[in-house]
Amino acid sequence: MKAQPFLIFVRSVLPFLLFFLRNVNAAEEPVLKEAKRSRMDVDLILVNGNVYTVNEKQPHAEAIAVRDQRIVFVGSNEDARKFR
Repeated sequence: MKAQPFLIFVRSVLPFLLFFLRNVNAAEEPVLKEAKRSRMDVDLILVNGNVYTVNEKQPHAEAIAVRDQRIVFVGSNEDARKFR
């Protein structure tokens, strides 16, 4: 008979848990779409430059993209043109 209180608890909590998990996923969807869209939106693109990056794997670059006073991209002119 000890299993009955547990089953009552599970039956009462499970619908709320499923509802919560379903809505959390639905709430994240617009945020993810906005993040994907805004990732390409920048305030300034500088191309045809000679940028020293202090990165051993990529010591020099041609372009920089800036958004909200932060550098969000350093790389080639071709890749920088993908930003808007």
